[in-house]
Amino acid sequence: VAMEAAVPALVTALSDSSKNVQRCAADALTKIGQAAVEPLLDALIGKDQSARKWAAEALGDIGDRSVALELVKRLTDQNIEVQRAAVTALGELKNKRTIEPLVEVLDTDNVELAKAAAEALGKIRSSIAIEPLIRALSSPSVDVQRAAAESLKAVGPECVAPLLIELQSKDYIVRRWVVEILGEIGDDDARDGLINALSDENSRVVHYAAIALGKIGKPSAIRYLVELLDHPEKDVRCAVVEGLAHIGTYHAVEHLERMLGDEDWVTRLTAVKGLGNVGGRTCLTPLCQALQDEEWAVRKHAA
Repeated sequence: VAMEAAVPALVTALSDSSKNVQRCAADALTKIGQAAVEPLLDALIGKDQSARKWAAEALGDIGDRSVALELVKRLTDQNIEVQRAAVTALGELKNKRTIEPLVEVLDTDNVELAKAAAEALGKIRSSIAIEPLIRALSSPSVDVQRAAAESLKAVGPECVAPLLIELQSKDYIVRRWVVEILGEIGDDDARDGLINALSDENSRVVHYAAIALGKIGKPSAIRYLVELLDHPEKDVRCAVVEGLAHIGTYHAVEHLERMLGDEDWVTRLTAVKGLGNVGGRTCLTPLCQALQDEEWAVRKHAA
């Protein structure tokens, strides 16, 4: 009861000249919880933009989903910081009724708002957001691309089928993100698509496809990965070794041992780490040999 009595003063402090005071007041109102909701809703439509921003943030942290539509109204606020706070708060509330307005923000030209919208949609984790998030993989902004990719990973296996279609995209950046996402989701249904991606015309796509296959972890992928161990680009060879290391079975040992002789020391280091992950007597001899490597980092991890 004593804390609730402080709500009016704390709401007023959201407009304080010091941002530190504003932040502390918002934190305190969040801790008070439900009793602060109505006063915060009043602040959300007030004249002070700092108060509107902090009110949106606090309402998201309190987690009362009934305020979602009021936060949606702030998506068109004249102040961009208020807009971004409202977007973030809607993500915290995880109300599926707000997906459509968040998608509209995702499609805007403002990078910060689009990035926040992508992150918010990932927190809601609805299949409704899959297609808009896939579209965002081709955003001019790497930050928006990355946020969309992380959100698709969060949505999970429901993304696999539409993502596999995008492996045919003409945009290599989209294909590059797709193979990474599929690897993180780790669904067996992505295996064949990722194997096909090992033949992609773009080496970055091949790089991430190799790692993704390793993360799915099926030994049956080894025979496709080893075909790339002589790839002319060291980054691809290293990714293949990383993929083999992720699979981490004795079937991969001979191939990891072979790569201890690669000209690129990062590839050799990755092979050593892979052998260490597999473990067992089979790996002992190659790891002892790696103690003679010219690169100290390789010798260190072999030890």
